[in-house]
Amino acid sequence: QRIDLMEHIDIMITSYGIVRTATNTFQKEEFSCIIIDEAQQIKNAHSQTSKAVKSLKGNEKIALSGTPVENRMAELHSIIVFVLHGYLGTLREIEK
Repeated sequence: QRIDLMEHIDIMITSYGIVRTATNTFQKEEFSCIIIDEAQQIKNAHSQTSKAVKSLKGNEKIALSGTPVENRMAELHSIIVFVLHGYLGTLREIEK
């Protein structure tokens, strides 16, 4: 029997590793706001971490990063896809 802990939580702080390993648990929830720090952690769109974070459902999404993104459109695109899914189109469309 699942105990719905999320029902009683206003703020949750977790790590990328926990999101990655407990993806199925987090995917069952609808968050009002998801804020990720060190957003460069999801710059590789094909990584398990990036896929796990992008699979989260939330009304608002914010990505924070103090680390400059390298000069690769793919890295910037991966972070923007998290925040504004569908806004930029696919990476192939942008790289043309």
